[in-house]
Amino acid sequence: MRVDVTSDADQLAKKLRGPLRRQVPKIMNQAINRTAQQARTASVRSISKTMGLKQKDLRSALTLIRSNFTTLRAILVGRGRPLNLIRFGARQTRKGVSAKAYGHRRVYEGSFIAKGIVAARRGRARLPIKALFGPGVAKELKNQKPKVDKVIIERWPINLRQAFRRFTARRQ
Repeated sequence: MRVDVTSDADQLAKKLRGPLRRQVPKIMNQAINRTAQQARTASVRSISKTMGLKQKDLRSALTLIRSNFTTLRAILVGRGRPLNLIRFGARQTRKGVSAKAYGHRRVYEGSFIAKGIVAARRGRARLPIKALFGPGVAKELKNQKPKVDKVIIERWPINLRQAFRRFTARRQ
């Protein structure tokens, strides 16, 4: 899932004159990267609440491809497969394993913890076993897209204004 933050630098450059006109891509690059970082932070916070995971564990699954002068586009990519239930505070109980996936605790009857994963038998026999999974970060990022878009829409004009002010303050 990708969330793009882009803007039209040519339109903005036509409205400006002097040395500021040549610096438009640089200024927009700073604003895009700052907005994208804020969108990543917002998505980590909201996904953390819905999935019941630590924010630290989510940051490695969300990659931010930063903007540069030529592309003027930042991309937030959620990668990874669904996470094993062991990542959601799994505990062995008499009935099975209790884990807090999707933000609320539930007992997965007949399951067990073995070699650092939560698993369950496929039949009555000892083998084969299958691993049990909770939600995936990529899928949750898709579900959180409206919240992330809201942050981008709110913060983009503010960040662009601040980048222009920062640049003009340095020029004086």
